[in-house]
Amino acid sequence: MSSYDNRRLSFNRGEQVTGEVINITDSEIILDLKAKAEGVLSKKDLSSEKLQALKVGDKLDVFVVSPETESGQIIVSMFKQEIISSRGGRGARKIDMSKWQKFIQGRETGATYSGEISEINRGGLIVSIDGIRGFIPSSQVSLKSLNNQTNLSDLVGKELRLSVIEVDPNNNKLVFSSRPVLKDEEKKELASFKVGDEVTGKILAVTPFGLFLDIKGTEGIIYPQETTWEQSVEGVEIDLTKDFKPGVEVTAKITGIDDNLGRLNLSIRQMSKDPFAEEIEKYQVDDVITGTVSNISQNGVDVKLQSTSGEPKLTPEVMGFLPIEKMEGQAYQMGQKTNFLVDSIDQKNRRINLAPFLTSTVGLIYK
Repeated sequence: MSSYDNRRLSFNRGEQVTGEVINITDSEIILDLKAKAEGVLSKKDLSSEKLQALKVGDKLDVFVVSPETESGQIIVSMFKQEIISSRGGRGARKIDMSKWQKFIQGRETGATYSGEISEINRGGLIVSIDGIRGFIPSSQVSLKSLNNQTNLSDLVGKELRLSVIEVDPNNNKLVFSSRPVLKDEEKKELASFKVGDEVTGKILAVTPFGLFLDIKGTEGIIYPQETTWEQSVEGVEIDLTKDFKPGVEVTAKITGIDDNLGRLNLSIRQMSKDPFAEEIEKYQVDDVITGTVSNISQNGVDVKLQSTSGEPKLTPEVMGFLPIEKMEGQAYQMGQKTNFLVDSIDQKNRRINLAPFLTSTVGLIYK
């Protein structure tokens, strides 16, 4: 009796508490919260794996949903349910966590949802579920999950079965996967391929985020950046529909094997040598080169470099960049042709970093 009197009388909604499992029923888990009443947790809050391992005496960290029901019980959840603000200060966006709760829970339990495709873009698919917009990255989309639909215009409005891979209510971020269930024979066929193999397949569909291929019955995908070595240095996106059509056969190299989606990641550009790698061999640090200003931004100046072979044409594979901190007070205009110094080679961004080529020491201060 003395111990019972020391138990807590009340809890606050949203408060996190630790409870000990004292009973497991068909639908609920009863917890001892060291309170005058027991806590009740729905089995739906736990994944099947966690439920199988759960036993009397285990401890769980839970959140109070209802401090006291009509029957005197305390309803708890594995997930916090409340209205939160995404940003501080005036004008902060209020988030109704009740709309996000099932997605938070679904990430833990592996539950699937039905979402309607509302938009297709270069990054993947935009879907809508219960008024919340979600995103399926291209890396999580397979042609099989799209019911082998090759006509993109017919996809908008269609429904997909989705699983949650990332949920962040504060940043209004909800990321899904539409991974299909692979058959044993599909897994076996996938295992017959190796990274580095060259394969030939027929294009099944051309999407903004890649080419879907049929490789002897196995799905393959070529992302836009893997179709060509050329860069869109001035922000022009690659339009796959101009160079590729369904039904055409292409040869590509396997760069990766996706066991989850059951497909091959392919590259056309890696079938040939990178022209940038060939061209930069002609440049050395402190070389004087000629270029034409193609863009001016707050970060610096983009420069189209003249071919090192001495030809009058510009080399499209190599671009130069003059950072703002290197400009030494020099002013540049669009279309201006002038000389620069090679400062360094930027392999990652496939460009040559430049410095001004000064022909006068007027105004310079030597220390």
